[in-house]
Amino acid sequence: MEILGMDFGCAFGSLRDGKFPEKDCLVPLISKLLGYCIVAASTTVKVPQILKILNHRSVKGLSLVAFELEVVGYTIALAYCLHKGLPFSAYGELFFLLIQGLGSSEDQILYLMMIDAGSI
Repeated sequence: MEILGMDFGCAFGSLRDGKFPEKDCLVPLISKLLGYCIVAASTTVKVPQILKILNHRSVKGLSLVAFELEVVGYTIALAYCLHKGLPFSAYGELFFLLIQGLGSSEDQILYLMMIDAGSI
């Protein structure tokens, strides 16, 4: 039984026989599960910062260069993982962090443009 690239068959087969799954079966399964948990948690890492920027309508004290470098770093790391053909559980967090980093950069650029235009 395979779900999201994880083979549960060996673990369920051992448990069905009343035995604890072997290390060779359990370690990759736990590794994949942890990878997907990290990916799930990464979907909301930057949401509080984005909401704070939107609520306060200010980017005071935030560095645009830092946000841009973060986006560049995530892009390079994601491209490398895709080029190497790594599983989604290995690079999924980079995808979601990149999306959130782009959103943060966009918010910062918009508010800086509004400050320059005198709208705020």
